[in-house]
Amino acid sequence: MMIFGIVQGQVIIAPMGGVVDIDHKAIHEAMRLYGIRDRRECFRKVLRLAALAREKQGGKK
Repeated sequence: MMIFGIVQGQVIIAPMGGVVDIDHKAIHEAMRLYGIRDRRECFRKVLRLAALAREKQGGKK
């Protein structure tokens, strides 16, 4: 997914150094810049991919 590839490194880091979540503002800005029409569906997919990536890395679900 193009938008996930663009924003996957834009994460929120906890004070102790762990990844909290992907930055939602980065997702919305990327969708705006790339003219994504169905933003709700795209946002849902990006969040799911981010959750799967965290699970794969041993993070929270």
